[in-house]
Amino acid sequence: MARKDLEYSEVERGSETLVYRLSGNLYGTDAGYAFQEAVRRAASADTKRFVIDLSGVDRIDSCGIGILAASIFSVQKAGGGMVLAALPEHIQRMLGLTMFLDHVAHAETVDDALAKVAGMELSGGTTSAPTE
Repeated sequence: MARKDLEYSEVERGSETLVYRLSGNLYGTDAGYAFQEAVRRAASADTKRFVIDLSGVDRIDSCGIGILAASIFSVQKAGGGMVLAALPEHIQRMLGLTMFLDHVAHAETVDDALAKVAGMELSGGTTSAPTE
């Protein structure tokens, strides 16, 4: 079975909001770390609100969870907020088992995530609250 590397694309939603659409496997590969770096750069360049659309992610491992955690940390450190969106059932189950979702804002759809991130109070490092 061929391994499908992570692919991602950016969709700007207003001047302060970016949606990243991920597909493939979110592993600790060059592609995974490139995504993490793209988020860090965008957060450093004054993008404040992020939605990560995980609907196309086939698999995630512990390194992939770490990439999401580091991305969220970078955004929060820059004073921004992030919401994970459209988690496939198997990804939601994995993130639930690790209790990751207890500490990260997430929503069922990208539109719900956009509404949630738009409503976040952003203030220098305390942004993402766990909710569903």
